[in-house]
Amino acid sequence: MTIEEKNNEGVYPIQIAILHQNRDALEALLSRGARLRSSTWMTAVSYHPDVLFVLLSKLLDDAGILFRRKRFEDAMHRLHYALNKCEICLKNDKLQDIHNGLMKVRLQVIVSMARVLRRQGQAQQAIDVCSSVDASACERARFESLLLRAKCHFDLQDIERAKTYAHAAVHLRPDHDEARHLLNTLMLPCTNIARL
Repeated sequence: MTIEEKNNEGVYPIQIAILHQNRDALEALLSRGARLRSSTWMTAVSYHPDVLFVLLSKLLDDAGILFRRKRFEDAMHRLHYALNKCEICLKNDKLQDIHNGLMKVRLQVIVSMARVLRRQGQAQQAIDVCSSVDASACERARFESLLLRAKCHFDLQDIERAKTYAHAAVHLRPDHDEARHLLNTLMLPCTNIARL
C-alpha cells in the first residue's frame, strides 16, 4: 500500500496513523509527502485534536523551506492554507481546549506571511499584515512583528518609524543581536545605509 492508497475501508494511511495516535508513523508519512486532505483534518479534529499542531507545523516547515528556496508564491500558498485551517479550528467549539495553542500558531503564520511579502518587495502589505498582531499576543509574536515592521519601514525609507519599531523590539528582547544591530544601524546618520 502506498502513502496515497486507501485501505479496504476507504481510509488513507495518514488517517490511520492519526486514529492510532502513532506520531512516528504520522511524521514519517508527512516527511514522505502525504497529502493533507479535508478528510485528514476532519480525522484529527474528531479523534485527536492535538495532532492538528503536527499538521500545521508541517505546513509552516514546508513554507520555510520554500521561502529559503525563494519560491515565495508557493510558500504563501502553504501559509494561506495554514491560516485558513487555523481560522476554521478556532471557530470550532469542540477545540476550546487547544484554543491558545491555535492562536499561537495563527500568529506564527501571520508573521511568516509578512516575511514573505517583504521579500517580494511588498513592504507596506507586510506592515499591514503585522498590524494584526496585537498587544495581547505572546512575546515572541510581538517581538517578531515589531522587528519585521522596523525592517519594512526601513525598506520604505521611513527611518523614524523604523527606529520606533526597532526600539520597541529591543525593549522586548534587549539581548537579541539582530534587533540591537538594526537599532544601532538606524541611529547612524541616514546616508549610505544599505537595505537590510
